[in-house]
Amino acid sequence: MTTAGSFDLLSDCDLLSTAGRQEVLKTLMSKRPLMLMCSPPCTMYSELMRLWNAKKMNPQVKALREKDAYLMVRFSMELCRLQDDAGRFYCYEHPYKAASWKLDIAQQMAMRSSTQFLDWDQCRVGLCAPGSTPDEHPIRKRTKFMTNSHHIQSIFQGLQCECQVEHFHVQGSYNGVSVSKHCQIYPPDFCMKVAEATKLHVEEL
Repeated sequence: MTTAGSFDLLSDCDLLSTAGRQEVLKTLMSKRPLMLMCSPPCTMYSELMRLWNAKKMNPQVKALREKDAYLMVRFSMELCRLQDDAGRFYCYEHPYKAASWKLDIAQQMAMRSSTQFLDWDQCRVGLCAPGSTPDEHPIRKRTKFMTNSHHIQSIFQGLQCECQVEHFHVQGSYNGVSVSKHCQIYPPDFCMKVAEATKLHVEEL
């Protein structure tokens, strides 16, 4: 299997810009990836933002960030729709309690006959505090998928927390690393499971 690329600020692609989004659309149309993984920033839709941070924000700054956040979710939904229309597969990820799931654009995708949902816990794929191990300081980070892939569904649906120790909270820093930023990076086992689902679809072609 090969990859069509990764598109985010780490790969010098600003999806808030028209040029950045056009680059993604061009790649999607030319490379026609069998599996598309979408995970827009969840900061403005997170439970922490709703309960605490939003109250402290400058109203103008808050409005601008909300506008940007909505643009990212809307673009992700557009990409998922294009994949689904083309008979290919997508997986959209956001936190289980993210307010974004209630947006009209998410509800429209939810109404498609091919759409499936599942909730699972990232501690089951090795997410833990920076510099620790899953046995020491696991991080649950309950996650929700929207997908049209039955292999994504079957691989991830049983991944519910089985931790025997208390979960580490996603706040502050640990070992000099921001825990929230650390949790923005998918654990290797997460990536391997998505690759496994994709491989199964390839074998069905």
